[in-house]
Amino acid sequence: MQHRLLSRVGFFKAPTIPASGRPACTLPDPAVTEKRGIKWIAASFLLCPCHLPLTLGLLSTLLGGSALGALLHGHPYLVGAVITLTWGVGTGYGVGHLRRASRYARAVEALRPAFPAGVSSLPPS
Repeated sequence: MQHRLLSRVGFFKAPTIPASGRPACTLPDPAVTEKRGIKWIAASFLLCPCHLPLTLGLLSTLLGGSALGALLHGHPYLVGAVITLTWGVGTGYGVGHLRRASRYARAVEALRPAFPAGVSSLPPS
């Protein structure tokens, strides 16, 4: 685990796959992971159960006259349950990204003081 973290913060070059030259292992950037989590939470906010009357009204307007509109009109509780479940899964996924970003950032910061100032790489092993 430390090897991947060190290669991610630039202390030494990550090992590559011999045939392709691509990195063999990488650790996601904490800032990118955090932004992805915020985007998931923001998108899930649109499906929040407190907005369910608005969501159902908008969907019935957009889907009126279609087979999906008939399904929505005939089974509003089922559609509400699916929207609520989708909201819960999306929010949970976004929160998971935020937790991983926090964990990655703490791990990277914990490794930085281990090397003296001015050392930008380690000798190859």
